[in-house]
Amino acid sequence: MTGSTPIFDFTPYLATILSISPDEVDVRILSGGFTNLTARATFNRPMSFPTHFDFPTPISSVILKKATPYMHALPSHAVPIHRQAVEARAMRILHGVEPAVPGVVEVLVGTPALKVPQLVFHDTGQNILWMTDLGSGKILTDYILSESPSRSKLEELADAFGRFTATLHSATRNPSPEQVSSLLDCPNVMGFLTSDAARIIREESPEWKKDPNGTQVLIDWMQRVLDHESNSEPCLGMVDFWAGNTVVSTDGELCLLDWEYFGLSDPGCELGMYVGHLHLGLLLGDPSAVISTAIQAFVAKLASTYFTAYPDVRSDHFKRRFLVTYGRELIVGPGLFARKFDATSKARSVEAGLQCLRAASSGGGTFDYGLLKALPPEIVDGVMLYLAAAT
Repeated sequence: MTGSTPIFDFTPYLATILSISPDEVDVRILSGGFTNLTARATFNRPMSFPTHFDFPTPISSVILKKATPYMHALPSHAVPIHRQAVEARAMRILHGVEPAVPGVVEVLVGTPALKVPQLVFHDTGQNILWMTDLGSGKILTDYILSESPSRSKLEELADAFGRFTATLHSATRNPSPEQVSSLLDCPNVMGFLTSDAARIIREESPEWKKDPNGTQVLIDWMQRVLDHESNSEPCLGMVDFWAGNTVVSTDGELCLLDWEYFGLSDPGCELGMYVGHLHLGLLLGDPSAVISTAIQAFVAKLASTYFTAYPDVRSDHFKRRFLVTYGRELIVGPGLFARKFDATSKARSVEAGLQCLRAASSGGGTFDYGLLKALPPEIVDGVMLYLAAAT
């Protein structure tokens, strides 16, 4: 956040909306708010809300997200305010308040080990979203890097996550235009990541200096696949699908947050982005054996559960979009990762991302998995779980 970014004062806002004294609520700004200014408001007693709110039950705390037409942590980057209406609708759909997409409410009900916030109120005048508080916790990558969780706990989390994701993708495949009309379109939302990947390749990759024409062809192909190619296997998904949206609570529950880009996506892009971000932990310096094993265990169990629940998804279209999105995440991810990449680690990650793009862009619509051998073996093993059926 820059010094010019204004901080909204939630306390008088809450006092006015709820007709309470400012000393009846404690507001704490939450760290990690990249797109929005996010706060936790804790009341000194269970609070009943006005009748026009979406939540009739008294609760002791809420999460508040203030949206602006730019990223909170990057004011120079514009983002649509409409994203907040999308998140409000996503929570209504997932919890069955708005049965606009058949089968979706059963996805969450069928995965009790995974939690999604409920909508409390959407203040469209102030662009503030109120939602239930799922408690404190750590994003998945930080949880893996700092908590040294057991393999059984990681597999438990990955199983719940894989089952939820697979059933969501399966239940919403080929959504109707009416179902997605008020949501957001993946290429329009995530195109800035593809553009950023192109910038990083041109500015930081040795490949650009050695062969700018050939590397530009690779960049053009990446942009064509992710930003312009027809999505022949659409579904609904989080779109902004990375481990930063996955929180492990202090109670050990898995929580999926930040549904503001919920909309038209596809399984290959969703999983490619998610697994790519997790694999950044294997390229960060020299990861310990414990961290490496933990990341591999989660990635493997996620693949096993996902493809068991959605066995017919692994098409060539899926593989191409998985590999390209995975590669893009390795290129842009070091700039967003919770722990700092040094120059050597960043260069290694960018080159690994380029290798994935090359492997997916072979002539004739085929894949050259042999190019992946230049990557660390634990990364190759994890990637191949998503590209080739187990034998």
